Formats: sequence, C-alpha cells, structure tokens
Amino acid sequence: MSRILPTPDDSANDVERLKKTIDNKRKAEEAMKYAEGAELAAIQEKNERREEAMKNFGKY
Repeated sequence: MSRILPTPDDSANDVERLKKTIDNKRKAEEAMKYAEGAELAAIQEKNERREEAMKNFGKY
C-alpha cells in the first residue's frame, strides 16, 4: 500500500503562485460579466477564496 506524503513547502514558487492567483481572479471577474445563476455564484465563491488566500499569503 502506498502512503501519500505531503508536498514540501517550497517558498521559491510563492511569487509565481501569487501571480497565478491574481491572474485567475481577474479572468474570473471578466467571466462574471457573462455568467448567471449557479455559475455566477460559483465564480463569486472561488474569488472569495482567492481573496482570502491572497490576504494570508506568506503567513504559513
């Protein structure tokens, strides 16, 4: 049986991860202009999680 081990925390990728999160948030904001109902709600929830991640970025 194989064990799943946690991935080591590599802070060298932090800047790239943050840039990707910001880029995804911007793209999602653009997509929200054309979304309705459940799709719009899902995009909004994801962006709220992205905001929280950006606020806590580097605090771990």
